[in-house]
Amino acid sequence: LRMLAWRHGRDLQLLSRNRLDWTEKLPAIAGAILVLDCRNCVLDGELVVFDAHGHSRFDLLQQEFNRPEAQTVRYAVFDLLALNGDDLRDAPLLERKAALSRLLEYAEANPSTSPLVVSGFLRGNGALAYRRACEAGLEGVLSKSVSAPYRGGRGDTWRKLKCIDSDEFVIVG
Repeated sequence: LRMLAWRHGRDLQLLSRNRLDWTEKLPAIAGAILVLDCRNCVLDGELVVFDAHGHSRFDLLQQEFNRPEAQTVRYAVFDLLALNGDDLRDAPLLERKAALSRLLEYAEANPSTSPLVVSGFLRGNGALAYRRACEAGLEGVLSKSVSAPYRGGRGDTWRKLKCIDSDEFVIVG
């Protein structure tokens, strides 16, 4: 589930793509973002629940949301859109990734205790990365231009490559 985190001082909102506020449902994630070493920031990422093999699984995420407080949900952060008053959306992806890594240093150093996960990336060898993701049973990979600025929505600077051919259908009876 895609999620933007908007932090301004001690104020924080976790907003879904359709602008639903999930902040109260995710107190551990909210708390982890509030202790980051910044005055304000905007993070882009995805809510995930990992299985015993370390794979994110949407069905486990759905189960977790049926509980009063989502305990095992992690926030896999893959982009930093703003930091301490600076709008980073026009900066190249590699610069935003570097700034994100510095901001989330604690989460990277303590993956078992932090609900924040830095979404890793590889540079180059896209075909091999895709093949290995499929062999590992993952959903697929995202391919992005390292020099591209951030743009919301779909565009020409990134591609989603799925390992399993699938489609969504509405069943009407």
